[in-house]
Amino acid sequence: MHHVSEFSSASAARRLRLPVGQIVAVSFLVILGCQSKDSSSGTTIASSETAMSVGGNNIKEPPAEKAIAPEKNPPGAIAKNESFVTYKSASGGYQLDVPKGWASTVNGPNVTFVSQYDGLNVAISSSNSPPTATSVKDNEARLIQAQGRAVKIEKVKSVKEPAGNAVEIDYSSNSEPDAASKAVRLQNTAYLFFNNGTVGWLTWWAPEGADVRALSRSAKTFKWL
Repeated sequence: MHHVSEFSSASAARRLRLPVGQIVAVSFLVILGCQSKDSSSGTTIASSETAMSVGGNNIKEPPAEKAIAPEKNPPGAIAKNESFVTYKSASGGYQLDVPKGWASTVNGPNVTFVSQYDGLNVAISSSNSPPTATSVKDNEARLIQAQGRAVKIEKVKSVKEPAGNAVEIDYSSNSEPDAASKAVRLQNTAYLFFNNGTVGWLTWWAPEGADVRALSRSAKTFKWL
């Protein structure tokens, strides 16, 4: 069931957008023969590609969109003393700490929390093998670029978190326009955790340049139940 919590402000709920991580966190096939570049240098992952979802629908690269210049005084700084609460998903089999009072939307094992331009999402998918930095560069990172707005992949790397080994994707993108048709440049970090055939996508985003060190708590506290 798709549910939006009642405790949050109406303005935050209006800005709720389906994050790229949740769109991409599904089983998929990538047709071979695509051109790609090394993401370690911050260059574009894929200049052109055709990806196909498990349902057979082609995922095409969006029309060219220019990156928005970051805000000089970016909104969305997360306070160092931000209050967090533990969120548990019985259907997803995981838990993590999330900022208290953010608007939440639950869709089965997937959940999204937002506050203005800041957001946090966890999406669950299945996989026969754990993701690696190489496989993520070739697959998930390409689909993030194909699904997002002016996405630039900054880095894809293997990391060690309390929940175990994971792959981290750092990238920037344009936000969806809000009710006033305003968009901002976002910084995004996604983590792919693996456990017994299940991949947990944890993604957070905020305006580029905002102090978001507190959001790292979400990855540090993520664990499988």
